[in-house]
Amino acid sequence: TINNTSFAEIPPITAIESKSNIEVLGNKSIEANTIKLYSDLTTNSDSTKVFSDSTLSNAIKKIYKTGFFSDVKITRNDSGITIFVIETPVIKKIQFNGRKAIGKDKILEEISTKEKRFFSKNDLLNDTKRLTMIYQKMGYLNAKIKPMVEFLEDGTRVIIIFDIQEGKKSQIEKISIEGNEKFNDSQLKEILHIRPRSIFKLNIGASFDNESVQNEQEVLKRFYLTKGYPQFQNIHVLSTYYNNKNLFAIQYFINEGEKFHFGKHKIENFVEDLDISHFKESEILNKEGETFNIEKIEKTIGNLQQYLQKNGFIFAQVEHKDEPTPEKTVDITYVLKNSRRIYLQQINIVGNNKTSDQVIRREILVKEGDVYDISKVQRLMQRIRNLQYFDDVQIEEKLIDGTQDRMSV
Repeated sequence: TINNTSFAEIPPITAIESKSNIEVLGNKSIEANTIKLYSDLTTNSDSTKVFSDSTLSNAIKKIYKTGFFSDVKITRNDSGITIFVIETPVIKKIQFNGRKAIGKDKILEEISTKEKRFFSKNDLLNDTKRLTMIYQKMGYLNAKIKPMVEFLEDGTRVIIIFDIQEGKKSQIEKISIEGNEKFNDSQLKEILHIRPRSIFKLNIGASFDNESVQNEQEVLKRFYLTKGYPQFQNIHVLSTYYNNKNLFAIQYFINEGEKFHFGKHKIENFVEDLDISHFKESEILNKEGETFNIEKIEKTIGNLQQYLQKNGFIFAQVEHKDEPTPEKTVDITYVLKNSRRIYLQQINIVGNNKTSDQVIRREILVKEGDVYDISKVQRLMQRIRNLQYFDDVQIEEKLIDGTQDRMSV
């Protein structure tokens, strides 16, 4: 003890003994008692309460966490604790000044700031960057967007204003392709969707759109894959911007590769209980000796998938592997991945208030317990429509809960 005072009786530096009163200041639309509940600061009116710095810090965090307040402070005084708050305003309205190129509904889909939600400065700044990026992708490289916040008199609501200066859309002056030998520039430019501007008429096709410029690489690749060049590569695309003219020059750099023909083909079947021997050879469209064409492979995959579905393997997948040979041929292997056979377990009819189930079931050529055949289900749908008894006929398919191979229709 020092001067008859115990160390145990001296309050620690980080804790002060306060009276039980908790006062709330600054609130406008949220009740003081509600804010006290958010703070989780409990007191007893007949005694005093010791609040440590960490307790008050946690209380501030808890109030902030509600999202209802943009600023929170807590102070101690002789009468107790005072909580100062500034409520986060609600967005009453969002408006766009100077917008022409993009519809308002489209912009509202893209931004996080929404009417009737709490205002967030971070959201507003991020939305401004997002909108600027969208305009630039559309070719408005000089677009400027200025966000503004207008507080209403009560301070609890705001109007958000995006002031947009779109500027002129950049145009494409020239398109060139580097690395092509098998097909000339005119042939390749003809398949592209984008067009350079005409010196006689500045048509809409001349406008620069970065996404479209990038997508044209796939157009070029698709063209070569249908003309016998499976090893075609897009190296890169270069967009050069001339600021003084607001014009672009687009260059596509490609590697055509060698021309190939179809070689041998085979099917690797990993689907249990599937007899692939009945699949018709005529359904395989890539014939040995013909020019390589990716479309024939894709159509063959579609034929195999139909065969699988007809035999009840509606979830089976078909993939293909290309194996180039030194003779400039490509051997194709179709891989049928394993899948369960699906069976039709239930046929339920709903919506027929006047027509009996029996009349409808007469048109159904499948029955419970059959292997599930999508083509038959589609035909039965048409047969029911042909009765002309109904305004509409729809089919809903789903696996029965708790099963992996039983379907209800």
